[in-house]
This record gives sequence, structure tokens and C-alpha cells, in this order.
Amino acid sequence: MNTKICSGCKRELPNTAEYFYRCRTYEDGLFTRCKVCSAASDRAWRRRRKGRIIRLRIKAKREGYRRSRIGELIGLPKLHQN
Repeated sequence: MNTKICSGCKRELPNTAEYFYRCRTYEDGLFTRCKVCSAASDRAWRRRRKGRIIRLRIKAKREGYRRSRIGELIGLPKLHQN
């Protein structure tokens, strides 16, 4: 059976979709980090960004959704400022 080394934890795991997420851009079709490392990395990323997301939501409520970054993200057109 083929094995692959996780770039996060450096463990050698079977080269299957059971241990690695699928990713078409890689030659073997699997992501470089194992599922456990990917989940931990995603949690840390969300934790770091939590404050920024909350600030964006507060700003959106204060300014109105059409004039905010969140309004752009959800597809609302910008209001013209004269």
C-alpha cells in the first residue's frame, strides 16, 4: 500500500481519502496535510479571524449593509455617495 507523509504532523499515513482530503491540484489527488491537521489548522484560523468578522458585522449594522464589506460579500450593490 502507498503511504504519504503529512506535512503538518510528519506522520506516515496510508495514501487514501480516509486520511487526506481530496484535492485535484495535487498529482496524487490528495491534500498535503492529514484530516486531523487540516481540522486543527482551520480551527486556529477561525479563532484568529473571529474578532475581525465581528467588527465587520458591527460596522455593517452601523453603516447599513449596502455600504459595508459584508454587503459586497453577499452581493448587494453599493449606494452612490454624492
